[in-house]
Amino acid sequence: MVDFTRGRLGGGIALNVRDEQALELHFTQVVAELREVHPEADIVALVQPGINLRCDPGRLSQLLSNLIKNAIVHGIPGAQVNVLVTCTNHRFFMSVTNDGEPLPAHVVPQLFKPFWRPPSSQPQEGLGLGLYIVSEIARSHGGTLDVTSLGSKVCFTFTMHASPGVAGKPVA
Repeated sequence: MVDFTRGRLGGGIALNVRDEQALELHFTQVVAELREVHPEADIVALVQPGINLRCDPGRLSQLLSNLIKNAIVHGIPGAQVNVLVTCTNHRFFMSVTNDGEPLPAHVVPQLFKPFWRPPSSQPQEGLGLGLYIVSEIARSHGGTLDVTSLGSKVCFTFTMHASPGVAGKPVA
């Protein structure tokens, strides 16, 4: 709720920005924790080694965690959740893709609003703040957050500028 309040008051989500070395360790830990909590989920992660980035690693880990949880909860049960994290050409890139119901065009702009949820006959957990917080973390990092829905594939993508001095090595 603190993150929601800060975001709504216009200050954005508070960041603890620093030059972080080996950022991939944070992301692989997020994936490992979610595999433990959701053993039924098939999470396939490709995380580039050697990612060095000026960012708030805790907040980017929170962003990734929220996107993966969203994919597990709203995707087809047992279907793969694909995670890609890379940093090349001065761009940091993170995506989470899952199989799920296609998102109607009128729903996409609503996804990042606080407390918004798609209509459902099933009871839902949480407050409906996960994607709002993700979007605020992206904005606070000066990045962009996009969602695409093609057929049964739903993909959330976060990108941000990476300074040349701290960008990771290209994926081999």
